[in-house]
Amino acid sequence: MRIAFVISGLGVGGAEAVVCTLADSLASKGHTVKIFYMRGEALVTPSNPNVELVGLGFNSLLSMFPSVLRYVFEIYKFRPDLIHSHMFHANILARVCGAPLFSSAPIICTAHSNNEGGKLRMLSYRITHFRCAAFTSVSAQAAKEYEYKKAAPQNSILVVSNPIDASKFFLDENSRKKMRKVLDAGTSKVLLAVGRLVEAKDYLTMIKAFKGVISAQPEARLYIAGDGPLMAETKNYVTELDLNNYVFFLGKRRDIPALMNAADVFVLSSAWEGFGLVVAEAMATEKVVVATDCGGVKEVMGSVGYLVPKKDPSSLSDALLTALSLPPESAKKMGEKARESVVDKYSVERIVSCWLKVYSDVSARL
Repeated sequence: MRIAFVISGLGVGGAEAVVCTLADSLASKGHTVKIFYMRGEALVTPSNPNVELVGLGFNSLLSMFPSVLRYVFEIYKFRPDLIHSHMFHANILARVCGAPLFSSAPIICTAHSNNEGGKLRMLSYRITHFRCAAFTSVSAQAAKEYEYKKAAPQNSILVVSNPIDASKFFLDENSRKKMRKVLDAGTSKVLLAVGRLVEAKDYLTMIKAFKGVISAQPEARLYIAGDGPLMAETKNYVTELDLNNYVFFLGKRRDIPALMNAADVFVLSSAWEGFGLVVAEAMATEKVVVATDCGGVKEVMGSVGYLVPKKDPSSLSDALLTALSLPPESAKKMGEKARESVVDKYSVERIVSCWLKVYSDVSARL
């Protein structure tokens, strides 16, 4: 099968990593896969050399028309059997430029967050819904929210979860020792957060909660891996709460598995998520997880770890203190159970099989 993935960009992020993981697996199974990315640099890329990347150059309003033309030309030249788009802008591009105008390939659109924008974007989804053969979401909760917002008809959104590459995320004591030395963590209790500094991640709630943690456990340290437009605001808030000696910003990182291993507790404070990929990755690394109840995070965690209401610093602080106070054996057992849970539900092989079934069902309807 010739499969065209279309995505808004290949910057550092969960959706980007998922697309590359899927592309790698599908290519290894003999499918021909191309990834068309709309804007920016390709910072997250497939490891399989047979997966071709095509940058479309959507970097400004002036570039929009030539970029659309390039997309149309490249799709026409590739002649895919199926187009699978990811994230809002790519979903709209694929729908507008799809069959019968420029390609006869069926289109599958995936929303990776439970919040891809306001009313205008939801209207755009609604009026172009007839152009896609299937609209999918990464969690049942996110699917319900899109249907509630009338982005798609009731009961029309399929749910296919994100895959977790357990060969990249696993407990490694040597990696833990090395990274803790690099971080100069010593014997500190290390809390790790991973994600862009954007509104969705709600780092201010995390910082406020961590202030309460330090009051009770001054040996704790918080490391934040990620970059984004709210970096300056977040750093200023850390200074305001007098936490500069306790909170450390690591910027963009490509060594997330090693950072996961260095951590004692993984924390997510998001106001909204589609799936919560970093939560699943932390669980695969056998970490104790404390996360906010948003999007598909509850589905990912199940009964393992600590789930708290979003935008509630007090509850988040209490849960972090509970997690940090776990006896080593209890933390170990929780970590083992966490890995077993996510590997069982979200292995690459299992999720790719789900996608191949969706692809087959869509193609059979033509």
